[in-house]
Amino acid sequence: MKVTFSNLWPRLMMGIIVFGAATLVFALAYSALNAPPVKRPIFERASVTILRNDGATFPLDLEIAHTPEQKAYGLMFLRKLPKNSGMLFLWDQDIMLNMWMKNTYIPLDVGFLDRRGVIIKIITHAVPLDLRQMSSDAPARAVLEIEDGGFTKRGIKAGDRVIFSAFVD
Repeated sequence: MKVTFSNLWPRLMMGIIVFGAATLVFALAYSALNAPPVKRPIFERASVTILRNDGATFPLDLEIAHTPEQKAYGLMFLRKLPKNSGMLFLWDQDIMLNMWMKNTYIPLDVGFLDRRGVIIKIITHAVPLDLRQMSSDAPARAVLEIEDGGFTKRGIKAGDRVIFSAFVD
């Protein structure tokens, strides 16, 4: 059989069609695997201040997670966190709290707070996508998540305080 353009053309076109279809299937599967499973909840926004024991203050613009759905979603699927922002997770009572980094793509610092807003424990450099639990080690009322290195950069330590209306004196 003599090879000519006219008898190669159907095979070439079939190859292009199969390759294109495979690429499309791969792209759709990749997109589905990396997309949030549900729509991101709407979070209340609030300005809070971290007050160091030496009197220095640091303002933050936070999203507030009150509901179970908001707490479950948290900062998942975000690819960046704006400067001086983060999330404050609030509970109605003091309980042992555990957090993880499921579907969280950005490294974070995590602070556990008591009912007065005093930081009782800080975990720095929480690893993205890590399913290991980070524990408060003592009953806590809230969790503050900020950018990776944010506590260290500001000199914030356990014993410093978050000033916000949800915390009592």
